[in-house]
Order: sequence, then structure tokens, then C-alpha cells
Amino acid sequence: MRVACLTDWELDGFPEALTCYRVNAEGLSASFYRQFDSWMEMVEKTAEYAPELVEECGALAKRYSSGHTTADISAMSIPDCA
Repeated sequence: MRVACLTDWELDGFPEALTCYRVNAEGLSASFYRQFDSWMEMVEKTAEYAPELVEECGALAKRYSSGHTTADISAMSIPDCA
């Protein structure tokens, strides 16, 4: 986030995943609560150097992040029928 806000660098993504989804069972993605707390911490830090961005996009980004987390939780609670 900091690089995107404070530099004129052009950022790009990768067309495919570089690793399996979860490479560490204890990692951040294994805990939805830790993941969301970490995301909120990033938003707070971003507000220090890009308050306009957080003011303009923060609420929408939080809804998107919450929806993504909810979808992950729902998918995990559906029993595997295979």
C-alpha cells in the first residue's frame, strides 16, 4: 500500500498463483480473525500517510474485505461431499 501511495511506480500482478493457497497452517490466512485484525492495522497505518485514500475508499474496502472473509468462512463450513 505504501509503495502504491507514495511512489509513481507502476504495479502489476501475476496471471497465476505462485504457491498453493496455504503453505503454513499457522500463517495469517489460517485465522480469519488475525487476518482481519492485520488488515485493519494496515488501514490505520495507511491513514497516517494517505488519509485522503482511506477517507475515500476505506469503507468500501472494509466491506469488500469483510465479504471476502465471510465467503471463506462459509466455504469452510460446508461439508465435503466427495
